[in-house]
Amino acid sequence: MLYSCGAFTPSFPGKPIRHLLRPIKPLAGLALILLAMAGKLIAAPEAPPAGAADRIGLAEATKRHAVLYAPHPTYPYDARVRHQIGSGVAQVQVDENTGLVQSVVMSPGTGSTILDQETIKTLLRWKVQPHTLTKLRVPISYSLAGVSFTLDKREQSLVEMLTPYLGSGTLRKAPAPTYPVPQSWGYKHGKGVYELQVDPSGRVTDVKVLQSSGDAIFDKTVRKTLLKWQLTRGPLVVEIPLRFVLTPNSYRLDVAR
Repeated sequence: MLYSCGAFTPSFPGKPIRHLLRPIKPLAGLALILLAMAGKLIAAPEAPPAGAADRIGLAEATKRHAVLYAPHPTYPYDARVRHQIGSGVAQVQVDENTGLVQSVVMSPGTGSTILDQETIKTLLRWKVQPHTLTKLRVPISYSLAGVSFTLDKREQSLVEMLTPYLGSGTLRKAPAPTYPVPQSWGYKHGKGVYELQVDPSGRVTDVKVLQSSGDAIFDKTVRKTLLKWQLTRGPLVVEIPLRFVLTPNSYRLDVAR
């Protein structure tokens, strides 16, 4: 469900993800099972981040009729003429007794300072029913078609992104690659394909770059991180396509489709 002052277009339309699960011989029987699961490699859920339990999404707040006043951000003229677009999540802190918003932090940001500032300025005017919640998560998207709130969306971990494609119970440990903070962040993006060699115990023993993202720092970070992965079965060969978008203010990672 969406609240929108303009048309909303999904962020990542495209073909379904492709990835390969290739069991290493002599596990021929297992090969048939895994190939039948192709496009469904799975992941065990990760522990929620600290503070996540008491931070509800906009969809849940709407169901509870908790939001009393919620003006919509406008698309700033300066951002529109520069064709600045982006999506982010506003983390809203609410005073439990008054229902007034105390603070708003963009995490992750939209990638545009102008859009982040507009979001923060507007959401600081929101009011919720007192004694209903103290923290609220508000995903927001700016496109040239308008501004929209996505009621049913929350930030997904990499494991959650892979779950529909890899299946349930295959990933025991899967930290997400993060772009090195000491590096000078700018506007970068790319998509790479990485091959994992998994031994019989489920440990990743090698990672090959089958298709470079075009950014050596990202490729190096991905390879270093994927070597820490642990699966619940093996031996296997797994291909993972990953895409990143970097701006001076934000970093996004998702499973390429």
